[in-house]
Amino acid sequence: MMKAKPKRSENAFGALPSSLTGTQIGVWYLVGERTSGKSWDYKLPPLSSLKALVWNTNILRLLGDVYSMAPVLFVLYATSFLLLGVNSALQLRFLNRLFDSIEHAIKTGQVDVADMTSALMLRLGSVILEAVTRWTQVRIGLILETRIRSFCRDMLMQRHLSTDLLAPGNGDNALGDHFPGLLSSSLRTPFEALETAFSTLAQLVVVLQLLGTQDNSWTLATLCLVRPLLSAFDKSVLWGQSLIYYVNNIAYRRLLTMYDIATKPNHKQEVISGGLKSWVFKEYRSAQARLKNNIDKSPGSIYVRSSSTPAYATVLALSEDLPLAFYVVTGLVSGRPISLTFLATLQQMTTSLRNAIESLSWTKTTISECSIFLEGLYAAPKESTSERKGGSVQYPPSEKQDGGMVIEFRNIDLKYPGSKDGTLAVNAVSFSLPASSLVVIVGENGSGKSSIVKLLTQLYAPSAGSIIIDGVDSNLFDKEALYASMALLTQDHTIFPLTIAENIGIGDPDDVDDMAKVVEAARLAGASAFIEKRANRYDEVLHPVRTLQTCRYQLPDGPLKKFSEDIERSTEVSGGEKQRLAASRTFRRLMSDKVKLVVVDEPTSAMDPTGEYELFETLRSMRAGKTMVFVTHRFGHLTKHADLILCMKDGMLVESGTHRTLMELNGVYGELYDVQARAFADDVKID
Repeated sequence: MMKAKPKRSENAFGALPSSLTGTQIGVWYLVGERTSGKSWDYKLPPLSSLKALVWNTNILRLLGDVYSMAPVLFVLYATSFLLLGVNSALQLRFLNRLFDSIEHAIKTGQVDVADMTSALMLRLGSVILEAVTRWTQVRIGLILETRIRSFCRDMLMQRHLSTDLLAPGNGDNALGDHFPGLLSSSLRTPFEALETAFSTLAQLVVVLQLLGTQDNSWTLATLCLVRPLLSAFDKSVLWGQSLIYYVNNIAYRRLLTMYDIATKPNHKQEVISGGLKSWVFKEYRSAQARLKNNIDKSPGSIYVRSSSTPAYATVLALSEDLPLAFYVVTGLVSGRPISLTFLATLQQMTTSLRNAIESLSWTKTTISECSIFLEGLYAAPKESTSERKGGSVQYPPSEKQDGGMVIEFRNIDLKYPGSKDGTLAVNAVSFSLPASSLVVIVGENGSGKSSIVKLLTQLYAPSAGSIIIDGVDSNLFDKEALYASMALLTQDHTIFPLTIAENIGIGDPDDVDDMAKVVEAARLAGASAFIEKRANRYDEVLHPVRTLQTCRYQLPDGPLKKFSEDIERSTEVSGGEKQRLAASRTFRRLMSDKVKLVVVDEPTSAMDPTGEYELFETLRSMRAGKTMVFVTHRFGHLTKHADLILCMKDGMLVESGTHRTLMELNGVYGELYDVQARAFADDVKID
């Protein structure tokens, strides 16, 4: 007898830590910190919370900055919201008066032309006032948002440029990614809340005035508030809270994986060449079948709108008609006349109050989210525990003679933030680089070579020990002055969204536009040939900033589609061409008399040996007055010229000296050199 096949689990992850709690919503798993109840249950905020929202220091600071930029526009913008808040109640009042006049004319057969005309003109006037005010508000808002966006971009740029590579969150552009939308909300939401508050108060005044003419006026007033209050309590708002959600359903994750493989351009070549199309379709449909009726809608929309039964939704819908039903029933029972005008006004009042209170409840969440964004925007940048503070001493010192930088490492340690096992990337390293020396750093992958490079160039600060430059502790030097005296060429090739000429010219930020030097730098790096083949040569932008958006999902074939594909197209270049362009920037920097240290960290991985050799020889020819440090995995042709070789292993400096002395040791360096020599000899035999 065959055993029953065990049921396949569709949960991709294990149990949560005890400090967290979660709930399944369709294919999504919603997780928050454990509290006495679910952390995402919505509650009306206490008065202290509402006060904190109204008197939010971050929001007030932003509004103060906006006012300082354009005080007149700011006052007009704020006034427009107040005016709209009051005007909504006036429209309700004028509409009621117009309905009264019309109903009176129907009942009596006599038309009060003056009264009806007056009511109509007031109503139309209030509508025109609203249209003009909103038109003005939108245009002023666009101007203010543009100015504050520029202001905040300035702050974000300063934040990113003022931290070192090890600063916490470095590279996390959450603020930058979301700031256009959040910034717009931060500017509008406080005023919208003010408008809603004024509108609600004004409408309540109008409601009480109208209800005061009826029997059971306080009962009617209470019933008018039932639906708005129920609506406010009904929301289970997820946005703005400290929650995460992710797909933990194995079938849905598998489905997404197959969709990714089938649709992403970077997978296409291997999918086609590997004959994977049928397999991808089969796996996708298998995952789809296992998914069954699991819902994949956004957790927020499911959690807010769903209910186990339709009973509560029915009660909520009927509650809006409670005042209407009460008025009609009491009228029928008492035999008093029923006013159609009052019925219509009553219905509109209830709807308006509901919308206003719902708007206030959502505003609370929006202001909370905006406050978090602004707190991050205005907060001082987080500092790394290893961040080099920098001093005020200028480099080079006035007494320094001609020659390269003298650098001494004294018992240097480097630990990367987040290192769980406490492993040191650099461990108790000490050495001294003489002025104008040629130094080669060697070692296997992961030995600490690139970490030494970042310490040399002041991109990282040591966790322990000190770096001495020309006899002065590096922390005493002005950071920007030190950077100006260094040139770094690495394997991480950055092509900026600038013209080719600017990509090279920024090697010397003080003289970017000197085309003669740009062309010469390209020649030295061997980049001239591929640049000359470009359509716009030095004026071409290889990777332009992308701004194009379409007003529909997919454009039809035609001239507009073709234009949209060409207008901001990125131009692909080979890895070797990127490396030569990066090298051109370095050569442009070397033309500056300021440079005293040149560090070259394996920049030629995409070049052939001949191109690499030519590049290094050109760099060596420009070493006069500069200390040069090379890191390369093909070091045979460099080490014979080296004044000093540093051999790294497991983050430690295990050997140092010249090629001859290290080969005589027959140690780590000798082994590395012999491996390269044997590989070269094997290549020769194969040829």
